[in-house]
Amino acid sequence: AKNAWVAVKGLVTAKCSDGSIITDAAGDFILGYKAEANLGDEVIVYGKRGAYNKSYQLASPVVKVQSTGNEVKYPAQPSVVDEAFLAEFAAAKGDQLAKYVTYTGVVNDDKYNTFSVGETYKISPYTSSDFIIKNAKGKKVTIEGYTYGYASKSNQLNVIITSVKYAE
Repeated sequence: AKNAWVAVKGLVTAKCSDGSIITDAAGDFILGYKAEANLGDEVIVYGKRGAYNKSYQLASPVVKVQSTGNEVKYPAQPSVVDEAFLAEFAAAKGDQLAKYVTYTGVVNDDKYNTFSVGETYKISPYTSSDFIIKNAKGKKVTIEGYTYGYASKSNQLNVIITSVKYAE
């Protein structure tokens, strides 16, 4: 139930200035804004079950770091973001767990580094100091990361980046 307090033990598998992704046995979910945990930390999180742009999140988190420096492994086969993926994500009812995804496309601009997916959708990468997309307008880039909500008004999927590869 929304606003219910829950406790989750998991690994920080992605991080940006706006939040983190925590992975546990149940899946991947958003940890609310600026929680004090780093990539590779095993944590116990106490927080309110909530939602952020159609995604399940733990809001108002209290984070207790159990160990640091753990190896972070990502799924070998991320979901490919295309128009069908985004249409399904946009149409979903209720909150969703984060999904590990990949997308290859041309960067639209240098300010927000957005990507267009077909005529309707966009991807907005949320980056950390480890994965910054700079001066990439017009360049072909492959990104991997976790979905971090979907902004319905702008048909935009937010993704916390875990990998950036520039095409040759």
